[in-house]
This record gives sequence, structure tokens and C-alpha cells, in this order.
Amino acid sequence: MAPSKLRMMQTSYQDFPPDIFCVRVHAKKRKQREQTFWIAKRNKTAMQRHLKEAAELRKNRAGI
Repeated sequence: MAPSKLRMMQTSYQDFPPDIFCVRVHAKKRKQREQTFWIAKRNKTAMQRHLKEAAELRKNRAGI
């Protein structure tokens, strides 16, 4: 649904200027689309950090 049509559905939406409303609608849609990417990226980075820390711990234990 186009932001202009969505804006006309509720009077509370019409309180916002059309250009501001469209920007916010598109930002919300983009956030929902990109959310899975950012979650996967966060998890991948965290896993790499965890594996690095675990390897260092194993290395330190073997040296003791």
C-alpha cells in the first residue's frame, strides 16, 4: 500500500505532513526488511568472537 493511501486511512496519520509521513513509513518498511540481515550479521560476529575467546582459553589451559 502506498504511504499516501495509508495516510488517508486514519485521521491521526493525517496530522503529519505528507513528506514526513512517507519518510517514516519507508523507514519502518526498510527496518522490517533488513532486520533478518542485521540479526544474522550480529550472530555471525558474536560466534566468531566466541570461537576466538574459546580458542584462547584452550591455548592458555594447555600452557599451564
